Amino acid sequence: MPATDDGLTLALSGPVTFAHTARLARELRPRAAAARVLDWSAVTQVDSSAVALILELARAAGHGHTLRQPPAGLSSLITLYGVEDLVRAP
Repeated sequence: MPATDDGLTLALSGPVTFAHTARLARELRPRAAAARVLDWSAVTQVDSSAVALILELARAAGHGHTLRQPPAGLSSLITLYGVEDLVRAP
């Protein structure tokens, strides 16, 4: 679940679940404004808290982020919660 960034992209890895999202939010919030992309390609597991993380980072940044390679489960949760307009997937 570590996160790395190159300035414009925040790359997540490992599980992004209830056990990890509070820490990830604290870690990523200060870098969210500069980022334009959340890279999910190395994420191994998600639950509904991943959607909350996306929305929290958008709120903190003042803008949404493009999602790179979101897991299928995450895309389904975004649709289920009806927040497609708040996130962008290429």
